Amino acid sequence: MNCKHFGTCGSCSITDIPYTQELQEKESRVLGLLAPFGVERLEVFAAHESHYRARAEFRIWHNAQGENYAMGRADRQGAVTISECPKVIEPIEKRMSPLLEAINASETLKTKLFAVEFLATTTDACLITLIYHRKLDDVWGEEAKALGEKLDALMLGRSRKQKVVLSQEFVTEKLLIEGRAYSYRHYESGFTQPNPAVNIQMIEWAMRQAKGVA
Repeated sequence: MNCKHFGTCGSCSITDIPYTQELQEKESRVLGLLAPFGVERLEVFAAHESHYRARAEFRIWHNAQGENYAMGRADRQGAVTISECPKVIEPIEKRMSPLLEAINASETLKTKLFAVEFLATTTDACLITLIYHRKLDDVWGEEAKALGEKLDALMLGRSRKQKVVLSQEFVTEKLLIEGRAYSYRHYESGFTQPNPAVNIQMIEWAMRQAKGVA
């Protein structure tokens, strides 16, 4: 995976080696830790090298050029604005720029906005949460709903002691596990495994271990 923000954005901590090498080094390190217990081999599951994360949160940074996505800096000295994030899955990636353009074009949507959260699925469902330092009103609701229709996304607003659900507060993920399709309902602000491909491998591994258990 390549990203123009490697080295400055703190979201990715390992940026100087390929993913395959990173995985091999992790395997060697864990084997070393488990060696005193007689473990000689690990079952290793690789993730996609890019576009693997189905959940993401970005700060909103205000400057003279408008509103921008931002993340904490790698050196922990404040924040850095970003224009891309190749580790998010495509349903998030394709909506990031149109969403930011709409926010910049609307005083209602951008006023005291401080964060955006995305929750998406491999089937292109996407829930976008806009988080504010102000109370949300009906005018905000109308604009956010129209934006959701434009982006083909579910919209939700949050501020202190307030949650505005404009349609529904979950997305439904569909995963093919051992040849069968399973549906999982993922709720906004709830915990979900953010890597769908790894999620499938985790569940299939657990099912294999459970076979034959009474």
